[in-house]
Amino acid sequence: MRCFDTKKQLPILYQLASKFLICDNFFSSIPGPTGPNRFFMMAGSSAGFDGSPTSGDMTTFSTIGHVPARNGNIFTQLKDAKVPLRIYGDDNFPMAGVMKGVTPWDRYHLHRDVSQSNQPDFSLEAELKRATDAKPFPYNFVWIEPDYDVLSSSILRHPMYSKGNSMHPCSDVRNAEKLVADTYNWIRGNKSVWENCVLFITWDEHGGFYDHVLAPTATAPGDSWTDVRGVSRSVGRTWHFKFDRLGTRVPCLVISPFVESNLIDSRQYDHCSILQTVIDLHNRGAFNKGKTPSIKMQPWTDRIRDAASMIGLFAQEAAKAVKVTLGAPLGPARMAASSGNQASSLNPPSGNTVLFLLSAINLHKAADPSLDVSSLVATLTTDEAVGRYSAQAAAAIDAAQGSATNQQVA
Repeated sequence: MRCFDTKKQLPILYQLASKFLICDNFFSSIPGPTGPNRFFMMAGSSAGFDGSPTSGDMTTFSTIGHVPARNGNIFTQLKDAKVPLRIYGDDNFPMAGVMKGVTPWDRYHLHRDVSQSNQPDFSLEAELKRATDAKPFPYNFVWIEPDYDVLSSSILRHPMYSKGNSMHPCSDVRNAEKLVADTYNWIRGNKSVWENCVLFITWDEHGGFYDHVLAPTATAPGDSWTDVRGVSRSVGRTWHFKFDRLGTRVPCLVISPFVESNLIDSRQYDHCSILQTVIDLHNRGAFNKGKTPSIKMQPWTDRIRDAASMIGLFAQEAAKAVKVTLGAPLGPARMAASSGNQASSLNPPSGNTVLFLLSAINLHKAADPSLDVSSLVATLTTDEAVGRYSAQAAAAIDAAQGSATNQQVA
């Protein structure tokens, strides 16, 4: 992060790193791009992907299939162990949705949707503000993803990622600072949640920046995938990578009252270390009021099995960590008006729009089985039409989620 004057330009991350714990020897799980590293973060394997999945792959994973990680993923494993979980995204299409076992009813908004003020609010913001000692926050595991700004950029024709908060190139990193500040402040503002919480903040990969530290060797996941000829393979689909080396280092912050203040941990970790830590926390009763759970979890890939756990960072009793009150992050820079003619909203939908539109239709159909997909698709001939439908689909999905949650509560 030396490309930033971190203290001045990223004050939120600087304060958190200074007051809690930062891992400076934390590696991405594969020397490759976003997709495989996110798959490792969720599944302890990239299902054979050593390069970016194609648009066709992602369309399949988002609609009729899922990432073919044969041994499952953190979501299926937690569900099997009867651990309540929820996925929160700052857009409607978190990448966790491509994993097996993830349903529309696992996925909710991160921020409160002010446009739906007449509907029940199940955002992370609302859930954290409602939690009390008598009625605790109901989920033991929460997965949070930012707004990638892929669908809206395809519709509105601004540079992809530029208005998101994922820190992906083209976006303003200060938007991500606000996301981190909001999440921390919601948690820290609720005593009943904060005193039982650990928040990991990390990045999928290094973005192509140079690192002088050589990526160390690693244990391969030990799973396999099947090629088009029906042959089982364990090397990468594109580059025949053996998955026996980690990627480049990325930051990882550990925010919790159970960690010592102002600490740097230089032990070697990778994304799978977080999965191993979740397994250890569950097996030691952290999700069950200190009682040994009836169903224990086991590492489901060899990489997770050999990954270093962070369980040793947490004290038995809550440490007296310094209370950090985060101020407002620096405001995002105003986007300069682009020169030249703006793309018309009457243009045919672009490839990226179609990709994410398929996901929206799939989720909408799950929420409303009576949806006539054939008639709907016939009307989606322009970006303007897609934009209108996206809003309608989001409202239908949110309403169905609220109805399902109300039924569970009842």
